[in-house]
Amino acid sequence: MKLKPYMLVLLTVSLFACKKERIPKDQFPTQLTGTWKGQYGFYQSPAPGDTMFHQPDHFYTVIFEKDSTMTVYDGNEDAALKGVGRYGIRSRELTAEYHYIRGGSGSFSLRATLTEPGKLDGKWLIGLYEHTGGKFYLTRQF
Repeated sequence: MKLKPYMLVLLTVSLFACKKERIPKDQFPTQLTGTWKGQYGFYQSPAPGDTMFHQPDHFYTVIFEKDSTMTVYDGNEDAALKGVGRYGIRSRELTAEYHYIRGGSGSFSLRATLTEPGKLDGKWLIGLYEHTGGKFYLTRQF
């Protein structure tokens, strides 16, 4: 049987017109590199199970580097309190650990979600993923 030219064209079009499955892309960038500024607040009371938070009203600056290191300032970059640490992000979930090297002491950690491009919302914890200290938010600076 000999294929007629119009049948060959029809077969070719039908093969390429089939709907193809696409791998869904993450809506939010996972690249955090740069300066982020925001505020943090504290738990209302130290009672176990307390879920009441003060509104974030203390300024916070975090600089995320490409090599997964970070610098944290309790305020702006010229703040007395400065910390250093490491971070990681999987999908839209940030985890980070840092300790103060200037103006203070102690280790802290962060858990946050990239809720929209350029915005992180989460909790800061006392120690390495121990007791929740309060809530924070950060917005990427351009």
